[in-house]
Amino acid sequence: MKQFLFLNVLACLIMISCSESSSGNSANTEKSDKDKIPVATQAMRDGGTVTLSLQAESGFGIQIDAPNQLSAEGLFGLKVMSSDLKFKGKPRSDKPEYYSHIEPMTMQVDGKGSIQLTGKLFYCDYSKNICLPGKINRTIAIQ
Repeated sequence: MKQFLFLNVLACLIMISCSESSSGNSANTEKSDKDKIPVATQAMRDGGTVTLSLQAESGFGIQIDAPNQLSAEGLFGLKVMSSDLKFKGKPRSDKPEYYSHIEPMTMQVDGKGSIQLTGKLFYCDYSKNICLPGKINRTIAIQ
């Protein structure tokens, strides 16, 4: 019984350490408890430039004509010098009021730390045929 418990604890620790390690220059994203928006975020750093990508999950879309807003603030030693967080992209062919793809957004940064990404996105659930505003509040670790 003790061996079984030890092996389970060991397996959990290995899984946690593997999931926390990041490869290359990609960043880890942490959602707040209030952030329920079905949008994946990814940040890649190349020198002093961070490229932020947003992608709606399958079955959801981000409205084109809505007042979507994002802002970025540096945390833990990272300074955001400038940012271009405007939504641009191609509309879907079957639903032209939603983005099919959002072009990556860029930020000029200095130092190491995290980016606090906050804002409001208007997204739609295609299966329920409903559109909702949602607050985004994510911390993205930048190496």
